[in-house]
Amino acid sequence: MKGVTEVKKFDIYSMTGRTEEDCRAIREMIDADIEMTIDEYGRVFNEGGQYIADGIEGEPGTGIAC
Repeated sequence: MKGVTEVKKFDIYSMTGRTEEDCRAIREMIDADIEMTIDEYGRVFNEGGQYIADGIEGEPGTGIAC
């Protein structure tokens, strides 16, 4: 289907921010216990759908919470 973007849950154990500023925004969401999602373009959104950062998906054990 055209125009549909794949979105999945942000995994804090295998994903991180692109820059230190992105990491800071993601950590704020983690500290506030707010769920996040990431789309196929690496855009990270809070549970309200607001764009908060750019993210990178890596291997398990390389995420922001490790």
